[in-house]
Amino acid sequence: MLAKSRDLHHDFINGYFVETFGSLAETPQKLRDNFHRSEKFIHTLSELASQIG
Repeated sequence: MLAKSRDLHHDFINGYFVETFGSLAETPQKLRDNFHRSEKFIHTLSELASQIG
């Protein structure tokens, strides 16, 4: 389930950036950095959950 959440998060945030700023490249760097940190965090949670269950 966390893997699906990770995919949905990625799609939603990318879509928001494109809708708001026109493209990912035009998105302010600070927002892109935060996005990458949140993706890394969700990926880590997903990996830990797969090891447990």
